[in-house]
Amino acid sequence: MKKFIVKNCVLLVWLAIFYFSAVAAVSDGPPAGTSRSAKGGLKAALINCGYELGYEVSVKGPDGGLIDFISASSASAKNRVHIAVVNDASKFYAGVYFGDKTETVSEAARAKNAIVAVNGGYFAVIDEKIYSVGKLCENFTVYPRHIKHEQYPYFYIGADGIPGIAKASEFDKRVLKKGGAARAYIQTKPMLVYNSSIPSSLKASRAASDSKNPRTAIAITADKKIICAVVEGRQEFIEGMSQTALAGLLIKLGAVKAVNLDGGGSSTIFLNGSVMNRPSGGLSPFTLPGVQRPVHSVVFFSLKK
Repeated sequence: MKKFIVKNCVLLVWLAIFYFSAVAAVSDGPPAGTSRSAKGGLKAALINCGYELGYEVSVKGPDGGLIDFISASSASAKNRVHIAVVNDASKFYAGVYFGDKTETVSEAARAKNAIVAVNGGYFAVIDEKIYSVGKLCENFTVYPRHIKHEQYPYFYIGADGIPGIAKASEFDKRVLKKGGAARAYIQTKPMLVYNSSIPSSLKASRAASDSKNPRTAIAITADKKIICAVVEGRQEFIEGMSQTALAGLLIKLGAVKAVNLDGGGSSTIFLNGSVMNRPSGGLSPFTLPGVQRPVHSVVFFSLKK
């Protein structure tokens, strides 16, 4: 046996190299331009919440990690989450994309050269025209057709380019008057986290606590990081998450403010050229699970030139 090994050691080495190269070739790799790394604090928080970590990747820039992304699952809670953290919003052009038609998140993201994007707010089709549920604005241009909901909170990008989250009263009094205008905003509901706590109105809502569905949310941390979160659901062994459960998770991830976006079949997260979740496909029998549902608005982050 020893003679065989010595005699054929070169052949064995080449076979080993071929084997591991083949394994690497068929493994799922990260999207182009990324490296396998993520913030330890994010990973620790998810583990402490009972999640098993899955795919993780970081989008790198000259000064370090621009975006950290982790997918994680909880068998006991029957959900899977996808978290993208924008570490320094000042390096990105943040915006709200919309038009007179619906598009998939990936179509919108590619149109804006986005590194990360998630679906935006609620919308309705009335007499073959698209109405946003709540107000929409990008580059100081307000979408003309919207269903008024004056008390809905806002995710906004200020005139200085920095994202924020505000109650309707705060937005009207502080954001618009203080800065003169917000460059972009999306009005949606409900507020999931305010001052690092779950709002009492959300806690009091039975639907917010009991209804488990795919979810999309955006949050801001004390150190101004942006958290984009998507929860999968409506799949075998993956039910989704209630709004209060999502709020609790975001708080543990460091959110001081967070707002809910459109969910269900719309929930989609895009990172550096790839859709990172498995969309539920919506309630229509003609929409297949894993296929993106066209949406009206998208929140995106593109690198500044």
